[in-house]
Parts: sequence; structure tokens; C-alpha cells
Amino acid sequence: MINHQPLYQSPQGDLWGVFQAQKDEEVIHVREQIRDQQGQMWTDVSAWYWAALLGHSQGPWWAVTEVRWSGA
Repeated sequence: MINHQPLYQSPQGDLWGVFQAQKDEEVIHVREQIRDQQGQMWTDVSAWYWAALLGHSQGPWWAVTEVRWSGA
């Protein structure tokens, strides 16, 4: 099961997309964001995709994913 969580704001003010994946007693907590060279940030792939496709962002882009596992 995938559960989307509220956005996370880091102490530096960066926003991260957050979700949890769960199977039985295992839970994985994931944060993700995409950045471009100009300093723009997106909290999900679809928002970044449309910005890039429409020319509102130029690469290179960096995708950062943080994963924390809570096992059984």
C-alpha cells in the first residue's frame, strides 16, 4: 500500500514530496525532490516533467530520494 504524506519542509526551507510504502509489517518512508541548475525545485516527477516539457526549466536536473526503512 502507498500512502502519500504531507510535504516536508527542511530547516533550509526546501520542500520534499513524502510517501510511505507498506507491505505487511514492513514500512518504507520516502522523501523526494527534483532540482534544476537555476535553483527551481519540484516535489514530484509529474510537476517537474511538465515544467521541463513546456520549457520552464532547463537541465541538468538532479533527482534526490531519501529512503528510511522500518522493518518488522
